[in-house]
This record gives sequence, C-alpha cells and structure tokens, in this order.
Amino acid sequence: MHLYCNINCCPYGGLCGNALAESSKVYMGRNVRTRSLGVVAGEGIEAGEWPERPTFPVRVAIKAENMEGIMRFVNRLCQPVAMIVEVANGRRTTVVVVSMQDIHPGKEVTVDYGDDL
Repeated sequence: MHLYCNINCCPYGGLCGNALAESSKVYMGRNVRTRSLGVVAGEGIEAGEWPERPTFPVRVAIKAENMEGIMRFVNRLCQPVAMIVEVANGRRTTVVVVSMQDIHPGKEVTVDYGDDL
C-alpha cells in the first residue's frame, strides 16, 4: 500500500509531492473506428516505477460511474501500457493509474482489469 497526502494532513495544503492530482498530460479522445471514448497521452509520459508487489492476492472492486476525473474512462487492453495501483491515506483508499512504459503523444492509456471480471 502506498500513502498519499491530502489537504487535511499536509502542511502544504495537499500540494506536496505526495498529493494526488489529475495529470495534465492526458486528454479524452474518441476512437475514430469504434467511436468509443478513451484516455490518450497529450504529451510524452515516462515509465513509472513498479510498486512493491504484495505477497498475498489483492482483490479490488472499482465502481467509477459516480466518480470524477478522466481516469474513469481508461479502457482495458490485454497488453496495457499502465496499471492500477492502490494508495491510502488513513482509512481512505483509492486507486491511481501508473504508466509501466513510456507512452508517446497520441497513444491511448490502457490498463488490464484482471481476470476476475
């Protein structure tokens, strides 16, 4: 589990390097062939570090229909360029999308939801 700051616990008002913020490097795009919405890199995104992997199975259910933010539109792909990472602050737990490889401008940001759908 990774920890993050928020406005209630951070002396910098949640604006430090441990705070969560939506990336300005991505935008909503529409696939011209399928007309479906997705998240696309607007500028280059470098590969993020792999977080520590837990030694036990982790099961996460995400219901994003009432959530805000562009990342709720990230599509699934069997060979994704990003992954979902769980982060926590006290009792609040959320997930973020982390790039696993360099993502070039115009490439869709995709994740693998896992096999238990």
